[in-house]
Amino acid sequence: MQDFAEHRAARAFRDAQQVPQPDPEKWQEQIKGLIRQQVEVLTAHPGIAQVVMRTPAPTGPNALVVSEAMMAVLRSAGLSDRVVAFAVDILALFGTAVAMERSADFGLSDAERIERMEMVQQYFSELPADRFPTMVSMLPALMSGDEEERFDFGLDILVQGIAATPH
Repeated sequence: MQDFAEHRAARAFRDAQQVPQPDPEKWQEQIKGLIRQQVEVLTAHPGIAQVVMRTPAPTGPNALVVSEAMMAVLRSAGLSDRVVAFAVDILALFGTAVAMERSADFGLSDAERIERMEMVQQYFSELPADRFPTMVSMLPALMSGDEEERFDFGLDILVQGIAATPH
């Protein structure tokens, strides 16, 4: 069964990855583009993100092409091999986690998911402020932003952090 799942993952990556020519002037946009593609590919194939998450390292030929491209882009920025190695790992992990969350429908329709989030917001709003003062005071911010805004925020933080890491 694991072989079948890995085969499906390999096919998913084969179908949609476009690899940029590394450009040190555009490395941040390029790496963000690769992670966006990863999320799109994994989200379009429900269940594949879970397979990827259970794999200790990319071993399929198509996943290796993507990893190679990510490393080449990061290296073009003048980052050390250690920073590149750690960065490609954390970026791929982030992309896979986002895809897992997006492709997990939890057995709910879109309307039911919206209703569930409204229930969560209601629950948080009723928390005792003396016990959860920060959470209660931050409720509007906690419940703000759509999935794309939150994804962009996370990706920006990761890429800016990589850029600021001593080479």
